[in-house]
Amino acid sequence: MHIELNVLITFAVSFVSVGIAYSRWSRDIKKDNEERQREIAQEREKQTERHIEITKGLEYLTRDVDKINNNVSNVINRVDEIDKRVTINEQSVKSAHHRIDSIENNCRSQSQ
Repeated sequence: MHIELNVLITFAVSFVSVGIAYSRWSRDIKKDNEERQREIAQEREKQTERHIEITKGLEYLTRDVDKINNNVSNVINRVDEIDKRVTINEQSVKSAHHRIDSIENNCRSQSQ
């Protein structure tokens, strides 16, 4: 069996071409995978930064809400104190009014 040199060279060149093509294809896939991994890592980093910012914002909001709640509690306590004082003053005014009426009645009865 005699194989011609041209056919042998053609097969050899074909095999080498296929090997080179496979090598380039493998390298391109490897580069694509590395690029995807970098992009994924960058996206995760961005998400982590966003998560940190959101967490900080929520902490600030929580502190502000706590301050508002404390202020509201203080206002409620002051309103309760003022309500007690107004009630005491109303009772005092009512008592004074009765005394004034009594004095007026005494004055009228003495002047007649």
